[in-house]
Amino acid sequence: MGFLDGIPFFGRDKENQVLELIRKHMVKANKSVVALGEFFDAVGECDKELARAKLAEIRKQENDADTFVHSIEELLYSGAFLPLSRSRIIDLVERVDDIVDESKDAASISMHMLDMKCDPSIAKHLKRMTDLGIDATELLLFAYDALQERPEDTKRVLKQIADREAQADQLKGELYEKLYEINDPILLFLVAGIADATAGLTDAAENASDVLNIMLITGTA
Repeated sequence: MGFLDGIPFFGRDKENQVLELIRKHMVKANKSVVALGEFFDAVGECDKELARAKLAEIRKQENDADTFVHSIEELLYSGAFLPLSRSRIIDLVERVDDIVDESKDAASISMHMLDMKCDPSIAKHLKRMTDLGIDATELLLFAYDALQERPEDTKRVLKQIADREAQADQLKGELYEKLYEINDPILLFLVAGIADATAGLTDAAENASDVLNIMLITGTA
């Protein structure tokens, strides 16, 4: 059973609007992570001006994403989808929105790195973690697009998202080991917060993929 199965042919306008807004929301999430990767490139080069520009871009993506969330909620409250489906959709949207929030948090905290003398390899390590977040959000969008007509593709891609999350956790552990070797308590405290947010990108993508998996199994949207 797909997203719109069981809904009368006439009266699907709201449901279609919701599904399109969810997709646009996922695209915004991906763009915010891409901008975060470019942000870490700027941090690695100590380019404050570019880093500030990328932070502003990420904040704009978050504002745009919030607009989509509000529009989805309005449609759901006005009667789009049945109650069980609404709860699934709200859960999915919240998990995707977590991706955007983690991007903003990672960039906001990282601005302090530009005021410190630290190893540029730290920014490169964070960029590697972000690259996994980019992959995960692209895979999430693919899984969403395939959910209706190509469920087998969705199943395959959901496993790949989980793999990206595991790789990000491994990189996070390696980063902590590097920080312990540097033995700078202030830097450790700062970068630990950034690493948590950056690893949170793939965590949130996997959480969103779990919701898609439930939709796939139960045939609800």
